[in-house]
Formats: sequence, structure tokens, C-alpha cells
Amino acid sequence: MIDGKEKEIKKDEVYSVVYQGISYIYIPTENLFTKATKRDNDFYFTGKIKSTAKTGNVVAASAFFGIIGGLIASGSNSVPFELKLDYINGGFIPITEVKK
Repeated sequence: MIDGKEKEIKKDEVYSVVYQGISYIYIPTENLFTKATKRDNDFYFTGKIKSTAKTGNVVAASAFFGIIGGLIASGSNSVPFELKLDYINGGFIPITEVKK
């Protein structure tokens, strides 16, 4: 809000917003803002990032299911991670995978 009026946010121009004293980081793979908490002078948050399959899994899928199986296995998927903000470039540093 600016002067009590709502303002549209262009997500490609910002990577974080602060609302009522709480920081929210924009996660492009999920197209949403997620709450960040400050610990040890860093901002931590949970979000999905792209993860690729392990080479052994792709080779095994290719052997059993041919080229199509290898292509499917090599595709990337989004995995939830605890992340922290990289102050140098505004990117995300993966810390640990969040297990369900």
C-alpha cells in the first residue's frame, strides 16, 4: 500500500515485499510470495526449486523403457527446500530438502 491505497506489484521487478513487518520472498517456480524468517543475519524460507533426476535413474529408465522412458526420467520436477537468500545476487541458496 502506498498512502493507504493498494498498488499492483510487478513480480518481475521485485523479489521481496514487506507487509506488516514480515518479509515475503517471491518464488518464481511457484508464482507466489512465501514468508521469510530471519536467523543468524540471513533470511530463510521454504519453497520449491527445480531438481533433476540422478544419472543412474535416467540410464535405468532408458534401459527398461527405451528413449521415451529416459526422457521422462530426465525431466526436472519441483522439490520443496529450505532456502536462504543470497545477498550478492538475490538468488536462492538451497539448505536442506524438506521431507514430507
